[in-house]
Amino acid sequence: MRRVERIGSTAPSILRSALATQPTTEGKVRFAWALAAGPTGARAARLRYADGTLRVEARSASWRRELQRARPVLLERLSGLLGPGVVTRIVITSEEDAGRGRGR
Repeated sequence: MRRVERIGSTAPSILRSALATQPTTEGKVRFAWALAAGPTGARAARLRYADGTLRVEARSASWRRELQRARPVLLERLSGLLGPGVVTRIVITSEEDAGRGRGR
């Protein structure tokens, strides 16, 4: 007889398996970010990914602070979804930070 598993515990392993078969692209990392950060966190930032570094530009300083606090959890979730070593570093800035640098 088969054991019934809860979807909440099965879905992450299915996603990990599906993602593991795909090449590492910025789109794949964006998809994993949306899962790791949740819908609100995903909408609160723009992403760029290259060579293991995920650059996150938060839409505001308050979102930057929130994402910085969550960085260890986000990195752990990304590693769980993408595999260890795909995202090795998360750099978080905000649009407000970028705006200050433009005038100088």
